[in-house]
Amino acid sequence: MRFSFFFTTLIAALSCVAYWCAYLQPARFGAGFMAMSIPIWLIINAILFIFIWPKKGIKPALPPLFALVAGARFVFSTVAFHPTAHANPNDLNVVSYNVHMFGRHEQNKELTASLRKTVTTELISLQPDVICFQEYLEGLDNTKITKLFREAGLKHSFFSPALEGWVRERGGMVIFSRYPIIKTKAFRRQKLDMNQILYADIVTPTETIRVFNVHLQSNRVRAEYFEQDQDEQEAKRSIYLVYKKLNKGFELRAKQVKQLEAEIAKSPHPVIVCGDFNDLPYSYTYTRTQRTLQNAFEKAGNGLGFSFNGFLPFLRIDQQFASKNLKVTSFQTHRWPYSDHFPIQATYRHEKP
Repeated sequence: MRFSFFFTTLIAALSCVAYWCAYLQPARFGAGFMAMSIPIWLIINAILFIFIWPKKGIKPALPPLFALVAGARFVFSTVAFHPTAHANPNDLNVVSYNVHMFGRHEQNKELTASLRKTVTTELISLQPDVICFQEYLEGLDNTKITKLFREAGLKHSFFSPALEGWVRERGGMVIFSRYPIIKTKAFRRQKLDMNQILYADIVTPTETIRVFNVHLQSNRVRAEYFEQDQDEQEAKRSIYLVYKKLNKGFELRAKQVKQLEAEIAKSPHPVIVCGDFNDLPYSYTYTRTQRTLQNAFEKAGNGLGFSFNGFLPFLRIDQQFASKNLKVTSFQTHRWPYSDHFPIQATYRHEKP
């Protein structure tokens, strides 16, 4: 009994340390890595509670129960269950999608052109009022894509270039809108940077809303780092590179989210924040944003909401946040195979005080 109680208390204490790390500057004391382990601690505590209580009694089961209650916020960030909402034509329909350059990296023009047309057709079928693209490609066939969006009613747009140099093409981020855009601004860490923050003030029928499109610092961790046929030296080097890249990403995203937070505070309008956060729901980036905004998945999503379509297909790193006076009426992740991310869609209703 004593050992069981000591063991479960130790696990509960370590779990609480992990929870605390989600609110710390992630580059300090390895806090970012400890926060990433939160789902593991939640699972361990759930298993301990389920198996220890019937066999050992309530006392050794109390620490894991406490750890589960203390970590409830992270449970709700991981899994959500909500009834299907009835569609309302007055709700603002917002889609966010890291489209991964429409396959431009494949260097296959026919594939890229076909992919652009398919993605555009699929997106138009969702009847969005606003689309936020990360890793968008402007030029060549995209002149036709822009025309298709405009014909579908998305007549207003704000494009912020990040990468230039390809023949007649530019990479960047864009916001398309069915309603007029009256003000725009873009922020980037350096002159040509795919990781940006931009916003557009959109005059909807009920309210002017500031829509942020964000692409926070990428980790740049490649699939080959996890290959199993590496020798010992290669494996050590891969582990070191993954650690270094993740830690650098934690540090840079912490700075970017503070900048985002400052811009949100300046907004004279309700805000919606869309984009690729490159961070999990247990991160400093997420918890910092959630201090003032609500997360659309947590309010109206279902299931686990994984949004990464890559070599680690169990990550929810694409987000939509909104001001608390905007009611989230629906949320959906579309599991389309066209990019290394899935598009996420949410609808919002302005609630007057």
